[in-house]
Amino acid sequence: MALASCSVTRIHGDWAVGAPRTYHGKMRQGQEPDWAPLLRTVGEEVTGDFMWMFEVELSTGKRLHAYKHIDTRGYVHLDHKGAAYVYTYRERYRLCPIADVLAAVFAPLPGLMGVSARQISASWAAVARLHAGEFVDPKVLADIRGQFCTRGTGCLQQVGAEPGL
Repeated sequence: MALASCSVTRIHGDWAVGAPRTYHGKMRQGQEPDWAPLLRTVGEEVTGDFMWMFEVELSTGKRLHAYKHIDTRGYVHLDHKGAAYVYTYRERYRLCPIADVLAAVFAPLPGLMGVSARQISASWAAVARLHAGEFVDPKVLADIRGQFCTRGTGCLQQVGAEPGL
């Protein structure tokens, strides 16, 4: 699933001024999973729909855990505090609100075979809780949105999809 930031515009192959900061990241290990960030963020029922894939270390020293959704194949990258990052290109990661990242990962669920109504409901309930600020400090979420999103839109949308998905 390709993701695009609402605050980044590509003009004739050049990135527009004001593009969000990205950080270089390298995979460090893939043997010792850490489920705590995902569990705290979405709860046990939704965590069961993900695979832990690997750990990334950013150029800042911050470590991220990469979780892949079993059905949609979308990735969620979380630091130990639950802040979300998206992979942009060539080992680059960018901070983005977790509710928007999860919304992009869960968007294809209703059209997939074998996905239950309960699974869809639990997934979107986690997104709704995050938008309400239950798991993430609302002030931190607001600060992240202010830095990386255009007013009135979500931070991420699927490329070619209608805004708001």
